[in-house]
Amino acid sequence: MKQQQLQAGACTMDPPWPGQGVPYRTLSVRRIMEFPLRDFMAPNSHLYLWVPQGLVATGVKVAEHYGATVRGVITWVKSRPGRPTRYLQANTELLLFCTFGDAPALVKGQQTLLCSPTMLSGQKPDEHYSVIERLSKPPYLEIFSRTEPRSEDWVTWGDELEKSAIRVPGWPVPSDFHEEVA
Repeated sequence: MKQQQLQAGACTMDPPWPGQGVPYRTLSVRRIMEFPLRDFMAPNSHLYLWVPQGLVATGVKVAEHYGATVRGVITWVKSRPGRPTRYLQANTELLLFCTFGDAPALVKGQQTLLCSPTMLSGQKPDEHYSVIERLSKPPYLEIFSRTEPRSEDWVTWGDELEKSAIRVPGWPVPSDFHEEVA
């Protein structure tokens, strides 16, 4: 029996991809694919999947594993260069725009370029939330979030959050280990 009733119109997901040399815990691609994303998504909805430059093909495979179709790519141009990779200095990050079912964008003409300052490690630009709110129907879901929801239209889940409005079996957040006292 599913505990969750959320049927998100859109989800932004920034998985802790393996091999990125970041100051937080990462997951294997297999474990990322095990996240039960579809349990929280409306049949006709959008997925915004953040992918580092070197893992684009893997990101497409993850999206397809979830049953989504990649429709386009939004590129975040960072104002400061990121970490050097084995081949190139990464100063961009990619946001795959994907659909589940028949879910057209609410507006046409969305640009595919975001120019924004580099944030804390792992933090994405605020502008991407505005893009999601323009293109997609609420409610909105953020998976692997590191911040609290930005408005009542948003639900966040992430293992660095003290609590979340959704519970994901096998994927605890800190509050799952505390009993609430009535």
